[in-house]
Amino acid sequence: APAKTTTMAACADDDGARLQAAEARLAEGKALLLKGDVAAAADMLEEALRAYVTLYGDLDTRCGEAYYQYGLALLQASKTSNGVLSSAPQQGADEDNDDEDEDEEDEE
Repeated sequence: APAKTTTMAACADDDGARLQAAEARLAEGKALLLKGDVAAAADMLEEALRAYVTLYGDLDTRCGEAYYQYGLALLQASKTSNGVLSSAPQQGADEDNDDEDEDEEDEE
């Protein structure tokens, strides 16, 4: 029985170290995101999320903040890299105006 207890204690210590590493990555990723280093933040937050998922599983609520922060980083990265999400409403507004102009021409 003592061998099992020692093994279980070693696993608990290992999980504790993994949790501390995941928490550190999450904190560092959040700090990088606030500084505007979006690419580095996304990488760090991805590592944090992988660590949380390894510890708790994909759907555990303890992974929620890591999923959220990683999602924010990806959203910021997509906005800064190609401007698709930030310019979409402006393009839609222009298209609506074009349709109205065509309707007016059809009436004449």
